[in-house]
Amino acid sequence: MNEETYHKKKIMSLTFSSGLVFIIQFMTTIILARIFSPDEFGVISAVLIIISFAEIFVQFGIGPSIVQRKNITARDINTAFTSSIFLGIFFTIILMLFAKPLSSVINIVDSSILVVISISFFINSFGVVSLAILQRELNFKAIILKDIFGSITYAVVAVILGIVGFGVYSLVIAFVVKSFIGTLISIISNHYQPKIGFDKQSFMNMFLYGIGYSFSTLFNYIATQGDYFVITRSLPTRELGIYQKSYQLVATPSGLVGQVIDQYFLPALSKVQDNNSKISSINLQVTTILALVYLPLGVLLYFVAYELVVFLLGNAWIDSVYPFQILSLFIFFRVSYKITDSIFLAKGAVYIRTFAKILYATNIVVFSLIGVKYGISGVAYGVGFALVINYLIMIILSYSLIKYNIIEYLHWIFVLFLCCILSFILISEIMGIIFVDVNIGIFVLLISKSVLILACLAFVYTIVIYLFAPKKMKHFLYTIIYKVFIFIKTQFIKLIGRGK
Repeated sequence: MNEETYHKKKIMSLTFSSGLVFIIQFMTTIILARIFSPDEFGVISAVLIIISFAEIFVQFGIGPSIVQRKNITARDINTAFTSSIFLGIFFTIILMLFAKPLSSVINIVDSSILVVISISFFINSFGVVSLAILQRELNFKAIILKDIFGSITYAVVAVILGIVGFGVYSLVIAFVVKSFIGTLISIISNHYQPKIGFDKQSFMNMFLYGIGYSFSTLFNYIATQGDYFVITRSLPTRELGIYQKSYQLVATPSGLVGQVIDQYFLPALSKVQDNNSKISSINLQVTTILALVYLPLGVLLYFVAYELVVFLLGNAWIDSVYPFQILSLFIFFRVSYKITDSIFLAKGAVYIRTFAKILYATNIVVFSLIGVKYGISGVAYGVGFALVINYLIMIILSYSLIKYNIIEYLHWIFVLFLCCILSFILISEIMGIIFVDVNIGIFVLLISKSVLILACLAFVYTIVIYLFAPKKMKHFLYTIIYKVFIFIKTQFIKLIGRGK
C-alpha cells in the first residue's frame, strides 16, 4: 500500500467512525432536550465557560507539542506526563478554592456545581500525553473508541440521573464520568506508558511551543465562548440555554469534520511541514470539500429549521428556531478555518495563529455585544459576521505563510458560493409556492422539504459546476464523488454479506 492510499484509507475510516460518534451525540442531544429544561442547560453552559477557560492553562499546549515534534524521546514524554499531572492538580485545587467568586461572575448561584466539575481536570491530566501519542501515531481506532464510549457513558449517566431527579447535577456528574472513561481508554490503548520524570531542557522546548499555543488557544477560547459570556451577563439563563441548543445543533455536524481535521491533519501536516507545495495542495482540496459539503448543508438546515427543532427537541425549544437558522447559514465558516489552524500549528507558526485568534476573539465579542441588544438572534448574526471576517483573515495569513496560488483558491471557492446563493434563491421561491398552509405531520413535512431541497441543490450545483468550474476543479470533484460512491457501495455490500 503506497503512502497516498494509506492516508486516504485513514481519512475515510476516521470520517466513518466520527460519523458514528456524531450520531451518538446527536441522539443524546435529542433525548436530553426532553429531560432537562432550557434553564438547566443554561446553567451547565455557563459553568463550562469557566471550565473551558481553565483547560487552556491545564493543557498548556503539552499534547500538541508532543504531536508537532518531528522526533520525540522517552525523556520528552515523561516530562510532559509529569508536567500535565502537576498542572491538573494545581488547577483543580484553584478552581475548588475560588468556586464561589467564579460562579458569581457567570451568574450561577450554586458554586458546588463548579467544585464537582473541576474534578475532571485532575482526571484528564493523566491522559493528555497518552492521547497525544495516539494522535502522533495516527491511531484513530483508539481515539474514536474513546469518543464513542465517552459519549455513550455521558448519555447513559445523564439520562438515568435526570430521570431519578438529580437535575443539573446529572449533566455535571455525567461530564466527570465521561472524562474518566476517556482518560482510561487513552491510557490502556497506548503501547508506551509514560512515567514520572522531568528534564529541564525537554520542558523548556515544550514551554516555548506551549506558551505560544496557549496564548492562541486563550483567544480562541474568547472567540468560542465570548458570545456565551455576553449572553450570560446580559440575558436570563434560559436565553443562554436556548442559544446553546441552537448553537449545538449547528456545531454537531460541523464538529464531525472538525474532529477529523484536528486529529488527522495536524500530525499528517507536521510530517510534511517543510513542503509548502504539498501543504498548499491539501489546503485547496480540503477547503473545497468542506465548501461542497457545508454550504449546501447550511441551506438545507435553514429551510427545515422549524420542523427539525420541533421534531428533535420538542415544542419547549421553539424559540431556538430563528437563531438556529441564522447560525446554519454560517456553518461553512465555522469549520473551514480548521485546516488553516492545523497548517499554522504544523509549521510551528503559533504566534501567527495567536494574532489570528486575537482578531477572531475581538470580532466575536464586539459583534456579540452589538447584537445582544436584539436578543439571542442578534448575537447569532454577530457571530456569523465574525466568522466570515475570520475566514478572510485566515486566507490572508495562510497565504503569507505558504504562498499558495490564491487566484486558483478563490476561483474554486467562488464557484461553490455561487452554487449556494443560486440554490438559496431557487429554494426560497419554491418553498413559497408549495409549502403554504400545508396541513401534514411534522415528520412528513420535514422529509418532504428535505427531499425537495436536496433535489434543487443537486440540480443547481450540477449546472453551475459544469458551466463555471475550471477543468482541474471538475476532475477533482468528480473523483471525490466517485470515490465516496464506491466507498458507500463497498460498505453496503459488506453489510448485506454479513446479514446473510
